[in-house]
Amino acid sequence: MLVDTNLWLLGAQGRVRLEEIIALVPGATLLAPREVLRELRVLDAQGRPAAAGALCLAARAELLPSPGRGDAAILAAARRAGVTLATADRDLERRALASGVPVVGLRERGRFALRPTARGKIMKRARLVRPDARRPDARRRQAARRDRR
Repeated sequence: MLVDTNLWLLGAQGRVRLEEIIALVPGATLLAPREVLRELRVLDAQGRPAAAGALCLAARAELLPSPGRGDAAILAAARRAGVTLATADRDLERRALASGVPVVGLRERGRFALRPTARGKIMKRARLVRPDARRPDARRRQAARRDRR
C-alpha cells in the first residue's frame, strides 16, 4: 500500500494508526514513493513539527521510484506498482479512482475505508484517532462516578 504524505503526517501526530489502515488491504506492506519523502523533507526544512516524525515513520517503508513532482508522481507510482493508494486528500483520491487505482481514503466521522475502483460498497473501515477522544470504557467509568455522587 502506497502511503501519501498527509497520512505519514497524521501518523506522526498520533491521529492515525497506520497499522489499522494497512489491515484494510490483506497482505499489504508500507510503500513510500521518493516524491513523498521529498515532500516530507521540504516540510521538515520549513519547520513543520510533525514532518520529522513522519520522516521517521516513512523510513520503515519500502522506497519506490516516482518520476515527476507532486500528486501526479504519487499517482503514477501507485499505478505503475499496481498497489492501493492510502490518502486523506480527497482530490487525489478522486483522481486515483478515476484512473483505476484502488484507494483507502477518509470517510465520514474520521473513518478510513477501502474504495475499490468499481463503484462497489465500502468493504472495511478503520478509525481516525483523535487525541482528545476518550475510550468507551473511560466514558463508562466517568458515568459510574457521576451516578455514585
